[in-house]
Amino acid sequence: MRGAAIRAAALLMSATYAGGGPTPLASPPADAAPTTNAPPPTGPATRPAEALFALGAELLAAGEHRAALEKFNAVLRLSPSMARAWHGIGLAFQGLGETARALEALERAYANGCRDRATCINLAGLQLSAGNPARGVVVLSGYLTAKPEAIDEPALNALAVCLSRTPRHLWQAPEYAAAVRLYEQRNRRLESKRPGERRWGVEWMAEDQARELYDELDLWRSKAAEVEAAIAELRDERARLMRQVEPQVGRSRPSQREIDAIQRDIARIEARIRAHEDELERIEAQATRPAFPRSFAMVGLNDLVPPEVTRPSSQTTEPQQPAPAQRPPWPHGGKRQPRPSAPPTTAAGARPAW
Repeated sequence: MRGAAIRAAALLMSATYAGGGPTPLASPPADAAPTTNAPPPTGPATRPAEALFALGAELLAAGEHRAALEKFNAVLRLSPSMARAWHGIGLAFQGLGETARALEALERAYANGCRDRATCINLAGLQLSAGNPARGVVVLSGYLTAKPEAIDEPALNALAVCLSRTPRHLWQAPEYAAAVRLYEQRNRRLESKRPGERRWGVEWMAEDQARELYDELDLWRSKAAEVEAAIAELRDERARLMRQVEPQVGRSRPSQREIDAIQRDIARIEARIRAHEDELERIEAQATRPAFPRSFAMVGLNDLVPPEVTRPSSQTTEPQQPAPAQRPPWPHGGKRQPRPSAPPTTAAGARPAW
């Protein structure tokens, strides 16, 4: 069942977001010209549109969302292929409290080739708030993959938040596993910029303190792996016993006494499985894990360049005491195999996760 859910999720992702772009969540502005996939024009003809775009960005920064919306719509009338204007429209709608139309506009910008840093972070943030963190994982992974030399801590933190909020039933999806590997690779590069420090979740702390926490986490993972191995053995034994009572060609059916004995053995095995599952739940509840934020800040329309990595200060600060996470973090290196759970319900009007 888990494999079918993964295949369905991957198929849904390719059908919904590849090529033609997303299904609109709301009607586009009535006075906005349609966009095209043609390359953006260059030369003097684009200068009025660029000037209007700059004015819209200024109004947006000043909190004049309605006026900014008018300017960005005017940009699209002059230059329909300027996909950045859809990003501005999305931020204006967000400022006006129209989240569904904001998300539609950001997806439209993305579908028409506007995949710069600001667009990807803001689109992922809106999808996260709409209950679709897995879509944020795809968008942010695409941005970071396209920038192999960039070290973008805010974008990396945003990816970590989306990964930590992705529902369990998608943890085995190929896109999710690839995003985890990408995060871990970029996180190591980020940590190399601050010698003597490491990250616990999205927080920096002294390397020796972080090492103690990671060693403790590895110990909990080892305990959990032992319990999971015991559960797997018991399930195999239960399956073997169940085959003994199933009618098979060329084999006589067991007597009723034998069937009753086998069923008692199966019941005892199932009780042991439940006990181990309870033990696994206790391990997961007691393990100290990085506590990831539930959301992340959106960035400005023209916030296209990652900030420099902050150098460690000479004064050592005490890290915050990590709290037990409410849910396990994503699988680390493929070692943890979480038990499947029912897909969560999404908010009304939300897109499917992938």
